[in-house]
Amino acid sequence: MSTSPAGRGKELMASHELAPKSPPPRTFKPLFAAVLLLGTAAGGFFFSGALVAAPLSPWVTGETGTLTGVVRDGNDTPVADATVAVGGKMTTTNATGHFELSGVPSGRQIIVVDSKDSKQLRFITLVSGGSTVPYSFLLMPGNGTQTTDDVPNQVNFFYTCGGLSAVFSSVTLLGGLFAAQRRKYAVATAGGLVGMGILPLFPLSTIICLGAVVMLLFSRSEFQ
Repeated sequence: MSTSPAGRGKELMASHELAPKSPPPRTFKPLFAAVLLLGTAAGGFFFSGALVAAPLSPWVTGETGTLTGVVRDGNDTPVADATVAVGGKMTTTNATGHFELSGVPSGRQIIVVDSKDSKQLRFITLVSGGSTVPYSFLLMPGNGTQTTDDVPNQVNFFYTCGGLSAVFSSVTLLGGLFAAQRRKYAVATAGGLVGMGILPLFPLSTIICLGAVVMLLFSRSEFQ
């Protein structure tokens, strides 16, 4: 029985159909990248909590810190022999107006700066233990006391940095979860890129997340 032209055409097309494309072989690259991203995110969350707790937690910053700086008058002239006292410690400025105080207790402290013919300065601040904090004090002429409270600015700085670290860590965590599931390649890669900016582990976080991004790049075909 003869075959119609239409039937012969279908047979010809069927004979040239490509075999179903097999999925690419799975490797451990996405899983390894996920482990790196999740580890970086965990470190970021820890550092975020440390930043938020730092203003009132000596266990984060250390028990004592060092203060250094310079004292000037209203004419921007260095003030010699001015007394600088804080936390039971006291020193005087040298001929160039500089001072240094070590062993100052960490946490909320009041730095008292005094010199004759000038108002006494009471500067409220947060001392970070284990570090050297520079200050620049300006004494105004006259009698009495002038008070400056810098604690709110410092607390806001710690909270802002902690919040940013938490946001970056959340994106990195999300990227790690998607990498483990081999889903949403763009989100997984974005998690690696954002993880490079997490402050606590820099530059270590940059190296770790860069390695994760490279592994994701070479395993892109495995993602859905």
